Order: sequence, then structure tokens, then C-alpha cells
Amino acid sequence: MSARLSAFLKGHIALVAATCLAGPAFAQQEDIIVTAQKRAENLQDVPISVNAFTGSTLENIGVTGVQSLQFATPGLVFNRTGPSAQPYIRGIGTRLSQGGLEPSVAVYLDGRYEPLSSAVMAEMADVERVEVLKGPQGTLYGRNATAGAIRIISKEVSDELEGQFSAGYGNYDYYTASASVNVPLTDSFGARITGMLKKRDAFAKNRIAGARDADDLDRWALRGKFRLEAGDNVTANLTLAYWKQDDAAGLDQIDLSPQAYSTGISRGGITGRNRGEIASVLDAIQRSDQFSAEFRVDVELGDIDLASITTFADYDGYTTIDADGTSARVFDAPGSVTSAQNFSQELQLVSGDKTGLEWIVGAYYFHGKSQADNKLDAGGPLLLSTGNQRNITDAFAIFGQATWHFDDQWSLTAGGRLGYERKSVSTRKSTAVPGATLALVPFDDKADWTSFTPKLTLQYDMGDAMVYLAYARGFKSGGYNYPAKNAAGVGSALNPETLDMIELGVKGDFFDRRVRANVAAYAYDYKDLQVTRASTQGSGSVTSVTENAANARIYGLDADVNWSVTDHFTLTSGLNLSHSEYRDFLTTAKMFNAVATGAPAVGMRDVAYNASGHALLRSPDWSAFISAEYDLPLANGAHVPINLSYSYKDDYDFDFIADPSSGRLRQKAYGLLNARITYVSANDNWRLAAWAQNLTDVHYFDDVVGTGAGIRASYGAPRTYGVDFTYRF
Repeated sequence: MSARLSAFLKGHIALVAATCLAGPAFAQQEDIIVTAQKRAENLQDVPISVNAFTGSTLENIGVTGVQSLQFATPGLVFNRTGPSAQPYIRGIGTRLSQGGLEPSVAVYLDGRYEPLSSAVMAEMADVERVEVLKGPQGTLYGRNATAGAIRIISKEVSDELEGQFSAGYGNYDYYTASASVNVPLTDSFGARITGMLKKRDAFAKNRIAGARDADDLDRWALRGKFRLEAGDNVTANLTLAYWKQDDAAGLDQIDLSPQAYSTGISRGGITGRNRGEIASVLDAIQRSDQFSAEFRVDVELGDIDLASITTFADYDGYTTIDADGTSARVFDAPGSVTSAQNFSQELQLVSGDKTGLEWIVGAYYFHGKSQADNKLDAGGPLLLSTGNQRNITDAFAIFGQATWHFDDQWSLTAGGRLGYERKSVSTRKSTAVPGATLALVPFDDKADWTSFTPKLTLQYDMGDAMVYLAYARGFKSGGYNYPAKNAAGVGSALNPETLDMIELGVKGDFFDRRVRANVAAYAYDYKDLQVTRASTQGSGSVTSVTENAANARIYGLDADVNWSVTDHFTLTSGLNLSHSEYRDFLTTAKMFNAVATGAPAVGMRDVAYNASGHALLRSPDWSAFISAEYDLPLANGAHVPINLSYSYKDDYDFDFIADPSSGRLRQKAYGLLNARITYVSANDNWRLAAWAQNLTDVHYFDDVVGTGAGIRASYGAPRTYGVDFTYRF
């Protein structure tokens, strides 16, 4: 690690030094307003480690969806298995959260919490900003924010008639179109309508004649926002959204096993020979849609604001996945059905900013129910099933946070959240599969948990800079695997996980606000963490198993530096250094059967493994990001922004590796280079851009899994490029 880090820092310093020749004119850093503490604040005044991006910044650096946030956010690893999102912040995350389990990173779409991992892989359109909150957010956000939170905030209804239209085309026959229009219908009522469409041919061609290719794109979304000002002190906002996909994005599974150890190849199957190929007789597909609604009412009560936030979502999904990565029928999932509905109600009372005391108190209720029914094909005469499992969650919480400003420099923030969660599970024989059920049926169980998550922050303001020392606790509720118990009766409710954090941070604007530097050092004490990995036992090898590890320790450093070198040249950089290790964790690791037994055999098995001292899975020792943008002015008043950005992640393990032959379960270190050049008209009404992502065509993985059949993997996106046009009015 040290050699790579040294090389990166030397290159970074050289690039920064070279920019000093750019000229004497200087620009200042712009204020970024965030709502990380549920009130509008300057990012530099918020004593939390936050990466915040405006919509235009995301466009310039090539972030088009929630998963690609990882390339602009050091410390964030965002993998996926087909439609299922797997975000990790500072080494904390959840591999698969199905039904009875939920993620450790809370994702919010505007004010709505999205607990379903397969419903957060959203494309982003008409976005105001995105906030990535690092560290436990157990007081104001509460539910399953052990690692942090990702908040995607779309543009609100405004008082102006405005809108924009965008269209783009790229390689792999990629095309996209989006449009938004904001209409103030009366003095008190307005609407903002946004639509988006994206399509792309498959990245991976299927070697099996007549079978479907994989990793294409076909989705669309529509969102309507409506605002009513009912008098001088009441504002109501309604958001209605719907999205639909019908593609095989992320389903390009191949077999990485040595040929002699591959179960699928031993049975006459073949696999893809490179990143652009798969070999599957199964037509991989995901058909999903979701309707959601959010109704927010804000009432001004003198110096106090009352907010009521009501949300609802209804999701349905159908997925097929080739779980061994070969054309043989070994461990395939030819049909997995998931449906989920959730409802939440939150009430907030927020103080004004006119006194030395700022506070917020509130209450929160969440109700969710989901159903999953997965089919399995192990090559036998009948399909198998992991059972039809229903999960119901009810969560209640009251919370409060207050900040005392002792004087112009010192302030103290204290808060806490008292929560109660209850989960119940019911598993029955599948109604869609006539074969055996690989779960104990009928099975019913329920469990409940109570938590208190405090927060304490001391802050010292020095004018252009501030220093803070924070303690915070995060909580993720317990839950159930899918299936809750296997046919042998193994399985039970998982314990909750808790994380205690101490963070020391500095935020400041220096050199006449030309340099912005935000640095945070943190230490985590992580207990009963829920570790999710693929099972390799019998036909259950296409399922995942989550277990409680004893505990873990993490410490690290986040550093973000923005430098306005001149009026036209800006450097943005970020760095995360992390050291993590499990403590007292006796578990299993992946090993090929032939290696374990010394006899000719195929497939993999779990073997006893002491993971104590092992780095957390999907937790690179360091990651970095740097972006250089030069805005070239033209004589006619137009200008040409030119952006180059580079993202780097050190190596990390997808699963525990018991033998070098299983080394493909490790993601090697990689870096991605993106570029964008845009012509912006003099009146800023239209712009034309050319872009390229993964310019050097680096190979990396979205997911690698050790199963009973071998090691399967899904590649990240290859080099893509194209043009887009935007018109605004």
C-alpha cells in the first residue's frame, strides 16, 4: 500500500504545483447548502463528514447513477449483484438485504427512506444535489444508518417558468433522453414534471446461439412534484414517482474458476472467455417497477417550524440469474419474485435560527412488508424453491437534537434516538414451484429489539475554519436470512449490530477562500456486525447466509481538498485511508474441493477459518479521487469547460480466501479515468458535450461470489463514450 500511496501523492503534488502557472486571477469557493442535519446549513458549518455534489458537478465528473457515486467518493464501495445494491461506507455495508434484512447504509430519495436494495439502483435526473454522510447517523436518520446515509435530493418546484431537455447518444447504441418543466400555475400552486429514458445494448454477448445477451439497459422514470402555499405559513409538497426497468443490467455472470475445478465446465458447459462474453442457456432478465409517493407539509409556528412527512412505496420485481456463470444447468435461479410495500410517517419540530439554541425533536414510524419466492435449478428433473417467505417490520422512534452556542466560537450538540423494532417472518411452500422446498416449512417466528443511539459533538469556530470532536452511535436492527431456516432447521433471528464512533474533524476555507480543506480522523468500535456471504452447502449455494461476527475495529482518515487555482481552473481531490480488522471471528472461508481433499473434485466448500485480524470485506486500505477542470472562455461569450477525473481504489476481498487457488475472490487495485468537454452557449441556454468514461478500458468487477459450483463474477462497465445536448429555458 505504501508504495502506491507514495506514487499517488507524488503525482498529485506535481499536478497541483503545475497549476501555479495558470495565472494570477483567483476565484473563491462557493458555499454549498446541505440538509444533513434536517435544516439548511452551509456544508462548512456542519460537524459531520459529508461529500456533497451539485447536479452540475455530478454531470461533469460522469456520475449518472447512484452506483457511480463510489468513483467520486473515497471511502465508498458500491457493488451490486444484478439489481441488488451493495453500498459500503468506510468498510461498513451489507452484501444482500432481502426481506428480513436491511442495509447498513440508509438511502433516502428526497425525504423517503428506501429499505429495499433492489430499489435504490436509480438513474438520476433533475437532481439538485447528492449528500453522502459518512459515519453512523443514528439520531436524525435512525433506521439502519450504521455506516452512514446517501441522500438524493431532486429539484423542488420553483416560482419561475423554466425547464430543460437533454438527449444523448454513445457506443453500444446507448441513447438517453430526459426533460423537466417547472410551471407556476397560480401565485400559490406550481408543478414540476420530470421524465427520463435510457437504453443501451448489452456489454456482454452470449456465446449460446439464440440466447439473450447480458448487461444491457432499458428503463424509464417519471416524477411529478406539486407545491401548494396554503396561506402565509403553510406549504404542502406532493411528490409522485414511477420507474420501470426491463433489462439484464449487472447480470453478465461468468465463471472465474480454474477449468479443472469448475462444476459447470465438468458437466459440459462453457463460460465467457473475456469481459465482453457470457455463456448461458438462461435468459437473464430483471423486470422491476416501483410507485412511490411523498407528502410533506411545513407549517411556520412563529420561531418554530412543524413538518409532517408521509411516504409510501410499492415495488415488484422479477429476476433470473445464472448463478454458476456457465451454460450448464448447475446452480441457476430461473425466477426470483420479490414484492414489497412500505409506509412511513415522520413529525418534526425545528427551532428557528434566531437564538443561541437550535433544536429539533421528532417522532418516526415505519411499516414494511415484503415477500420473496426464489426458484432454483440444480440440473434435476424438477425446480427447487427456497420457500415463499413473508416479512413484516414495524419500527417506532422518538428523537431529538439540540445545539447550544455558548458564544461566537464554542458550541455543543447533544442528541439521541430511542427506537423499537419488531420483525416477524412466515415461510411456506412455494405455490409456483412443484419441487422440493429447501427451507423448513411451515415456519413462523418473530423478534423485537430496543435501541438508544446518542450523539455528542463539541465544535470550535475560528472564523475561516472550525474544529469538531464527535461521538455517535449507529444501530442496525436484527432480522432474518432468506430462507429464515433451511430444511435442516438451521437459522434463527440475527442480533442487531451497533457501531460507536469517535471523529475529530477540521473544516476550513483558506487563502482568501481559494482552498477548501475538510479532514476527519475516525475510530470505530463495531459490535455484532452482520456479515453476509454466499453459502456453499449443497443446493443452497445460490443463496446467501448472514451471520453475526463478534466485533471489529476500524480507524482511518478522510481528506477532501478543493482548490480554485484561478478563475478558470479548479482542482478537486479526496482521499480515504482505512485500517480495519475483525476481532474474535471464527467463521468459514472458500476453498476448492480438489484443494481441500487432495482428490480430483470440482466445486467449492466452506472450511473453518479464523478471520480475526483480517481486514473487513470490501474495505480497501485506501481510495482516492481527483478532478481537474479548466473553463476556457471564448471571445463570443461562450465557454468550454474541460474536465478530467480519476478515481482509484486499493485491492479488497469479496470473501474470505482460504487458499491461493481462490484468489479470484479478491478485487485487485484499479483506477478509472473519465473525461468530458462541453461547449456552453453565451446565454447558457444550450450546451453540447462529448464524454468518455473508463477511458483506459480498465477491467474491474461489480461482484465476485464463491458458490458451491465455483467462483462467478460480474464485470464493471468497459470504456464508454458519447455526446449529449441540453437545452434550457
